[in-house]
Amino acid sequence: MPMSEPVPDRVFHELLVACFTQRRRPSDDEVNLIAGKIWHDGYAVPNGRCWSKVTPGSDQHRYMRSAAHMAFGLFERQAA
Repeated sequence: MPMSEPVPDRVFHELLVACFTQRRRPSDDEVNLIAGKIWHDGYAVPNGRCWSKVTPGSDQHRYMRSAAHMAFGLFERQAA
């Protein structure tokens, strides 16, 4: 699925459930998909930027990836 398109709700939930039931960590691509979904649902419309246009390493990118990690139940410390 192209990163510029939002992940459908069904895929979002299926991905989270798959990781929980299989007791596995999400891949980096899966984290990015969920981060993109969170970005799309909360920020893309007000500021007009799709997830693929958010600069990797930027504060916004790190915040969305952190939110995605939390959605997966992963609480990792971010370097300040």
